Amino acid sequence: MSLPDPWHQALVDLSRWHSARDRAAARAALTFIEPELRLAIPPLVRRTWPEEQVEDALREFLTRLLERPLPAAITQPRRYVVRSFRNRCIDLHRAHQGRCEVAAAEDAGWEPIDPAPDAPTRMAGEEQARALRSALDALPVADRVALKLVDAPEWLDDTERTWLSAQAGLPPDALWSAIQAADDVHALTLLFDPPAQGEDDDRRLRLERFRRRRGRAREKLHALLLGRGVAP
Repeated sequence: MSLPDPWHQALVDLSRWHSARDRAAARAALTFIEPELRLAIPPLVRRTWPEEQVEDALREFLTRLLERPLPAAITQPRRYVVRSFRNRCIDLHRAHQGRCEVAAAEDAGWEPIDPAPDAPTRMAGEEQARALRSALDALPVADRVALKLVDAPEWLDDTERTWLSAQAGLPPDALWSAIQAADDVHALTLLFDPPAQGEDDDRRLRLERFRRRRGRAREKLHALLLGRGVAP
């Protein structure tokens, strides 16, 4: 028997809060959702925002969950809530960069609901995700780290973190702090491929070398997927 989806339970708990002001239900929902959202923080935001700004965005979104009921017809709660949070973070990032105006949180509505995919589409997506994970696991550890470090450092597994710790010459805890503190790709390359002592390090050449390194890793991944009959 399959286990109940904790995301559906979180939505039930939020509904109890909105309908009956059930504090225990609200606390249970946020206790589950908060760590899920922390894992979903976009890498760009994680690298470039001060920690307190990230915390403010997270708290704002959690408060919004308590202030505004979610639509009733959500069939994929994790996908819906995580996407809404990520989009909000990106909107705030653009606003901070001065590229657009973003409405205040209290004026913003929830996202339109996407129609739920039918069973064959959902199964095909799950199969493709499994194939991608399997192909990634078949790559050398350096290739896996090169692909994950910039876009999804939270997906680095223990083996990959150990490899990167050795490369950077940092213990695991200090390594993760350095990843979170990195404000651009260049800072991440210094962990992946530290310059030798006394080496004259050229930023442009370093970034180009890392770009090529990632490109080769992607080519290997695509080749593995094609060899297994999966479209990249």
